[in-house]
Amino acid sequence: FAINPKLVTEPEQKHLIVENKTTYQALLPVLQKSTFSTLIYGVGNKIVKSIENFHHQYPLSAFKHRFLYFGDIDHEGINIWYRLNQKCPVEPALPFYEAALASQ
Repeated sequence: FAINPKLVTEPEQKHLIVENKTTYQALLPVLQKSTFSTLIYGVGNKIVKSIENFHHQYPLSAFKHRFLYFGDIDHEGINIWYRLNQKCPVEPALPFYEAALASQ
């Protein structure tokens, strides 16, 4: 994952998890202009297990953490979000989905 150093002291930390490497690479250059503290490349299904290590990798337990997920709009992408959400609360990143659908 990548860290936005401008936001590490914010009381609410927003973390964007993306399913695909292409999306991660496209968003990485604009991370510091965003409202996200981290940008996490989920590596498809692997995020479901690796999210367990997040608080060890980003040990800012005094802050509130809010996770958002942006993956493919298909059965597998929805399944990844569903299983991830069972591990920790993860919201669909609706503005990203709306933009993807508007460009169709």
